[in-house]
Amino acid sequence: MTLRPLSGPGAAPAYAELAAASNFSFLRGASHAEELVVQAARLGLAGLAIADRNSLAGVVRGHMAAKEAGLAFAPGCRLVFMDGTPDILAWPEHRAGYGHLCELLTTGKRRAPKGECHLTLEDLLAHGEGLLMAVVPASRDVRALPPVLERLRARFPDHLHLALVRAYGASDQRHLAGVARLAAVHRLPLVAIGDVLYHAPERRP
Repeated sequence: MTLRPLSGPGAAPAYAELAAASNFSFLRGASHAEELVVQAARLGLAGLAIADRNSLAGVVRGHMAAKEAGLAFAPGCRLVFMDGTPDILAWPEHRAGYGHLCELLTTGKRRAPKGECHLTLEDLLAHGEGLLMAVVPASRDVRALPPVLERLRARFPDHLHLALVRAYGASDQRHLAGVARLAAVHRLPLVAIGDVLYHAPERRP
């Protein structure tokens, strides 16, 4: 899997959602993986990635549904850390990368109570080979990010991105501008995500 533009010069931009959470992201996602896939196909998206919170549980169902719908699909995971590291979206670029992601999640689950996953930045640095990543900056402050970005970029050159997502709040423009400046300073590509949590508005509650 490679993160790249999905349309050529002069063509209408195509969009693939790379950060959809299924109901396997407990208390976060509100739709089954199959429902997300069907809606993505209905909306004419170029593709979809299921990225559940510290879990790959929705990937198989999403893959099967995407195969039936003829929609491009990518497995992914939203890595959530316990040491203050911002959320990081991770997508394996090949089979070995998928294995490394499984090892990373197993490491976090073994040290945590059942049903939880305790990850640190050091875990990702140790098990992140073969993963494409996008750091999701928290909307409240991006000034604490540079040390994390430098460590990740040094360890995984050409595999790191910064994610842009709208919170639909009063500070959106300031936040997006701050992330864009960080990307320019650290020479990181930007990737747009919708951070999708449900396939239809009535699922929001």
